[in-house]
Amino acid sequence: MKAALIGYGYWGKILEKYIASCRDFELVSICKITPPPVSNLADVLANDEINAVFVCTPSRTHYEICKKLLRSGKHVFCEKPLVMNPGEAEKLYEFASVSGKILYADYIYTVSASIQDCKEILKQLGKLICIEGEISQFGRFYSGETAADIIGVHLFSVLGLWFPEDEASNINVIINSGEVMLMSCEIRGIKILLKCNLLCPGQKVRRFDIFGENGRLSIDLSGNEWTLRLQNFTRTGAGEYKFIDEIKEFHDERNNIDKAISEFAECIKTGSVKANRDIAFKTDKLLMKLRRMNN
Repeated sequence: MKAALIGYGYWGKILEKYIASCRDFELVSICKITPPPVSNLADVLANDEINAVFVCTPSRTHYEICKKLLRSGKHVFCEKPLVMNPGEAEKLYEFASVSGKILYADYIYTVSASIQDCKEILKQLGKLICIEGEISQFGRFYSGETAADIIGVHLFSVLGLWFPEDEASNINVIINSGEVMLMSCEIRGIKILLKCNLLCPGQKVRRFDIFGENGRLSIDLSGNEWTLRLQNFTRTGAGEYKFIDEIKEFHDERNNIDKAISEFAECIKTGSVKANRDIAFKTDKLLMKLRRMNN
């Protein structure tokens, strides 16, 4: 199907290559923002041959752009975070429902093979005790957005995937500056510590550690030798833990953007986007709570 790309900054140029390589889409239009609003959005809206649009503009512009696209009968793939508050997300999904179109939020780690595999492996850990998650890099900064908005949402989206029926509670913001976020929360009584940092030159961290009464599961999405490591242990009668074994797996995490774009195409074919929609809602809700606590 014919597609357009709106926004042609750093990430837009990267996304262009992936769209062009996907068999499901033919990229026929690229709209730049100089500055917002998009200079030739009207041409895309009026072009009935364009079926799908990829939105890669600043988060504060997502709501108005996606609203216009959905109302004009376009399927929409929108970069994260979808919008700046959950109320706007609800309205966008209403527009999508009325027009019979798909609204897909790009949370690439939710399509990661390593993250997906964890859903089953977590059951082997027994009662979960705590989870630690970190995303750090030397970052790109966007006006009016914090590290939580830019990269922290990836951590939130993974929690939404693993715990689809549960909301985070007992949220405690330790740091939420423009560059660094450190917070704790609970889901099902499991203690969770999340960190994201845009001040880490020379390194990129994409990791989770999940601790349970029967073992530890480590995820390193930047790993070269393994991306999943399961360490099994058991508690002895003497009140000590005995190590049993270690299992390592490697998944190529370099093609997650391809997977997200393909999942978007599949959602269009099936007409269903529930799992992605639920993750987008949960992520926006947690992000909004952080903003309110930070003000």
